[in-house]
Amino acid sequence: MAMEISGAMSLSKPQITSGASSRMGPSKKMSNLFEKIDSQGTGSVSREQFNKAFETLNPPKRFKSMSADQVFDQLTTNKTNSVAKSDFVSAMTQLSRSLIQGQSQQPASAAAAPSQTLMTSLQSFNGLGGNVDMLV
Repeated sequence: MAMEISGAMSLSKPQITSGASSRMGPSKKMSNLFEKIDSQGTGSVSREQFNKAFETLNPPKRFKSMSADQVFDQLTTNKTNSVAKSDFVSAMTQLSRSLIQGQSQQPASAAAAPSQTLMTSLQSFNGLGGNVDMLV
């Protein structure tokens, strides 16, 4: 049996995976996320870019329990306003795993207290340059 160089006659079919593939490992997902956020290809993501992405890319529920600034602070070891790709991928993968473990260890009835939810919302609002007095 002859086989074309392109592999068209191959018995094994090529697999195509999208960015949303469940087969993709957490590090690869975070790498792809970094590429989306670093739209200019600088190799680092600023706090501003991350905050914008946090609002527009609809992060998983486990990340929504934190503000964008809280997540970003977990990514930067030296508390700078930018994070390199390798640090981003490593820290986001680790944070995701710890949040998943934390959720699986909580009883189903353990929900955030209303005051905690309000505080997180206010912190996010203030992080966007909002003023709590405007709400009153």
